[in-house]
Amino acid sequence: MKINNNNFWSEALISEFIKIGVRKATVSPGSRNTPITLALAKAEEIKKYAVVDERISAFFALGMAKAGGQPVIVECTSGTATAELYPAIVEAFFSRIPLIILTADRPPRFLGYGANQTINQVDIFRNHTRLSIDAGLPQVTSKGIKKIFDITQMVYEVLQNDPGPVHINLPFEEPLEPRSYTSEVSENFIASVKKLSANNKYSQFKVKDPARFSESTEFKEILNLVINSVRGLIIAGPNETGNPDCRESILELAESLDIPLLADVASGLRFLRTQSSNIIANADSLLRSENINWAVKPDFILQFGRTVTSKATLKFLSTTRSPRYVINQFGDKFDPSQNAKAYIAQHPTTFINALLAELKSAGPLDSSLQKKRKKWLNFFKSADSKIEEMKRTVISATRFPIESRIVNEIINLAPEGCNIFLSNSTPVRDFDYFASKSNKNLHIFFNRGASGIDGIISTAFGIAAASGKHTTVVIGDQAFQHDIGSLAMANNLGLSITIVLVNNNSGGIFYALPVSEYGEDFKKYFVLPQNLNFGEIVKGFSAYHKLMPSWQYFKREYLTSFEREGVKVLQFTTNADESHQIRKAFWEKVDSTLSTEITTLLTR
Repeated sequence: MKINNNNFWSEALISEFIKIGVRKATVSPGSRNTPITLALAKAEEIKKYAVVDERISAFFALGMAKAGGQPVIVECTSGTATAELYPAIVEAFFSRIPLIILTADRPPRFLGYGANQTINQVDIFRNHTRLSIDAGLPQVTSKGIKKIFDITQMVYEVLQNDPGPVHINLPFEEPLEPRSYTSEVSENFIASVKKLSANNKYSQFKVKDPARFSESTEFKEILNLVINSVRGLIIAGPNETGNPDCRESILELAESLDIPLLADVASGLRFLRTQSSNIIANADSLLRSENINWAVKPDFILQFGRTVTSKATLKFLSTTRSPRYVINQFGDKFDPSQNAKAYIAQHPTTFINALLAELKSAGPLDSSLQKKRKKWLNFFKSADSKIEEMKRTVISATRFPIESRIVNEIINLAPEGCNIFLSNSTPVRDFDYFASKSNKNLHIFFNRGASGIDGIISTAFGIAAASGKHTTVVIGDQAFQHDIGSLAMANNLGLSITIVLVNNNSGGIFYALPVSEYGEDFKKYFVLPQNLNFGEIVKGFSAYHKLMPSWQYFKREYLTSFEREGVKVLQFTTNADESHQIRKAFWEKVDSTLSTEITTLLTR
C-alpha cells in the first residue's frame, strides 16, 4: 500500500488525540501544515473551525476550551504564523486552559539558510507551556508510530495533572499532499498499527486522597481557627463557571460558619440562582475606606479562586496580619503581596467537604461565640446593604451615559443563564465595583490570566460557539480596536454575539492613575484618542451597529439583539474623565456614610 509519510503519521496522531477527548480544533490555512489540516479534516469526531488569522484562531480556541473544559487543538503553518499564537498561549498558561498547539515546520536543515517561512520554532513558547515537544520528521516504522503514543501519553498526563497549553512542533518534508506517495507499507504493518492503537490505554489521573489531607498539620490548624475564631472571612476570586459545584460549596461553607463571603464579580457567586446575604457584593467600595480597612481585622482568611480584581481588596490583603490560606486545586500562588500563610493544593469542593465533615463531628458552636460571629457578619451585611442603596441613589440617578450605570443595566436585562464576557481594563473593574447580586445564574467569563486587552472578542466567540448560549461582551474601544478583525469570523462560521462597546475614545482606566495629572503628555501618550468611526468599520464586516442615545433605547436594542443573527454592536459614547469623577464621588459618599459603622465593628 502506497502512503505519504506525513499524512499517515498525522492521521495516527489525530486518532490518538481523539482518544484523549479532543473534539474541537481551529485550523488556519497554510502550505506546510497541509498534512495535519487534512488529517483533521478526515476526523469526523472533531469539529473544525477554519480561521484565517492565527492570533484570532488561538483566542477562539481559548474561548472554546474555557466554555467546554476540554482540550482544543490549534494548528497552523510555519514561520511568523506560529509566533501569532503566542498571546493566547500566554493567557492559556496563566489561566490553566488546555490547548494543544500543533505548529507545522520546515525540516531542521533549512534553518539559518534563508528558506522561506523558516524560523526557530523549537521551544518557541517554552516560558508559557506545560510541555514542549519537537516531534522530528515523521517515521513510518514501528518505532516512529510508538513515538506518537509516547507524545499523546505525555500530553494526556500533563493536561490531567497540570493543565495548560502544550506545544508540539511538527516538521514535514515535501511532498505534503496525501496522494504524493513517499513510501510503501504492507497490509500487515497497517494491521499492526491499528492493533497498537487499540491496545494503547491512557493512564487515569489519580485524585489526591482527601482523608490524608485532613490529617495534615495545615488542615488541623485551619480547623482549629474555624471552630474557635469569631472573625472569619472568605474571599472568592475569579473562577470561570465551568464548575458550579465549587461555587455552591464555597457558599455552603460561608453559611455553615456564619461568616461573610467577599465575592469578586468574576467568581460568579453574585449571580447564583440561590442568593445569600452572606455574599458581600461591594467589598471593593467597603475596603476603599481607610478607616474600615484598618478596622477589619479577621482572625483568619480562606481565599478561593484567582487573584481578586479589586485593588482595594488587594491592598487590604497586603497589609493584614491575619493568617490567610490560598486554596485551589493546583496550589497556585494567587498572592501578589506574598504574605499568605499557606498555599493548599486541594480542589475547593474536596477541601470544603472535609472541613464541613469535621465541623459536624465537633458539634455546635458555643452560644457566646455564635453571637459574636453574628455581630461580625451583620457588620458586613449592613455595610453591603447601605452601599447598595447608595448605588441606587447615586449611580442610577446619573445622566446618560455614565459608564458605571451600564453595569446593572446589562445585569437587569440579560437573559437567564446567559454568558457575559468582561473585557480587561475598565469593564471588568466597573462590574466588580458596581454589579449587584442577581439570581439569574449568569455565567461570567474573562481573560484574567495575563489580563491583556487583546483577543477579547475572539475568546468570546469561542465561548459562544462551544456553549451555544446567548453571549454578551462588554468591551472598551481600545480592546475593541485590538481585536476588530475577529468580526470576520461571524459570517464565516455562523456565529452570533452581542457586543456592548463603551467608547470613551481613550485609555479611560488611566484617569484613575496618578499619571493623569501630567497634562498634555498624559493625553498624548496614555489617553491616545483614536477618533474612529466604529459604525462604518463594523458595517464593513456586514455586522449590525447602533449608537445608544438613551437607556430606554439600549433596553430595546439589547433585548432584541438576542433575536438577531450575527454580530450586534451596541455602542455607548462616554466621557472617561466624567465617568471617573462619578466613581470618585460615589466612593467618597460610601466612605463618609460608613464611618459610623466602625464603632460597631471594633466592639467585640
